[in-house]
Amino acid sequence: MSFLLFFILLNTEYKDTEIFKPISRRLVSIAEDGRVFLFDRDESRVIMYSADGSKKGTFGRKGEGPGEFQIVMGINLVGDKLFVLDFSGTSEFDLNGEFIKKHTSSKMGNMMYPTKKGWLLQEQGFDMETQTGKMGFKITDDALKTIIDLGSYSKKMNMTGFGSGEMSMSVNPSESRPVAITDQTGDFVVYKSEKDFPITVYKVSPDVVKVFEIKMPERKALPFNETWGEEQLVKMKKMAEQRSQGFSIKFTSDFPEFFPIVQDVSISPDNKLLVSFWTKSPEKPERLMFNFDGKKVSHSYTTDTLQRLIQVRGETAVVASYDEENEEYILVKMPLSECQDFIKAHPYTEDLETEALFMTR
Repeated sequence: MSFLLFFILLNTEYKDTEIFKPISRRLVSIAEDGRVFLFDRDESRVIMYSADGSKKGTFGRKGEGPGEFQIVMGINLVGDKLFVLDFSGTSEFDLNGEFIKKHTSSKMGNMMYPTKKGWLLQEQGFDMETQTGKMGFKITDDALKTIIDLGSYSKKMNMTGFGSGEMSMSVNPSESRPVAITDQTGDFVVYKSEKDFPITVYKVSPDVVKVFEIKMPERKALPFNETWGEEQLVKMKKMAEQRSQGFSIKFTSDFPEFFPIVQDVSISPDNKLLVSFWTKSPEKPERLMFNFDGKKVSHSYTTDTLQRLIQVRGETAVVASYDEENEEYILVKMPLSECQDFIKAHPYTEDLETEALFMTR
């Protein structure tokens, strides 16, 4: 089925969300027929809308049973199935909200991202004795049998006072970490280790094959901006205070001499590979975009638009917004050409940058 139906109605509002925090792109999926699925973190439920903006109902709730969720990190549509990605496992639903199955791995906390072939498996753990965090990334089949072992990563947490109620943690806000992500359709997996390069793209269906690698030996690391680093520590302290439950965290600096080269690897709202590079002004990274055949393509994305744009298909976009009358966050479908002006005219008051420090994928 084509995306034609998605484009018929413009400037459509998806309201009555009862969501009171900014809507993240990873909490929204849009089907080929235009139906919209939005995850409400506070109520642990999925809200369903028809293509014309009509609210069709909800499904899911907090809990440990079938079709229930604990700590949800996102939702993905692959084919005609919706997957809710939870630390307790990935729950599979049909597009009417009917529960099909909960997929789990061998350990609580592992994340399973669906692909057309099987899964992108993120294994993670923490050694309390050595205070070392560990992560591993694999492309697997439906039965979680490893097809490609992408790599692993371990990091000793510079933390003292753990479990005492008064913790101290040394932080490098520009630390380079592994990234493993899927595209919007589940056709591709992208992996970058804790090193800047290579960034490797795999096509997963019908067989898993490496499509291309990004290597940029000509790029050089820039000196670390300590003023920016101190600003990040202040923001992290503020967020920790808001979220603390009877304990406090003191953040101290562990600043490097240089920034890494790559700031982030992500999927753009129009389902392309977006690579962000550190600059002297870290809040304004340089971004390059690639098709999944490795060809570099032009774009006009800015930090502001990327925080608000949910999805782009052709000349139509879905944007996260705020409904002042009902005091809730909503989605709005509109022509892509109107997005920049709309976002400027409807700014968020929430500190999205601070939120991002604690809610990265």
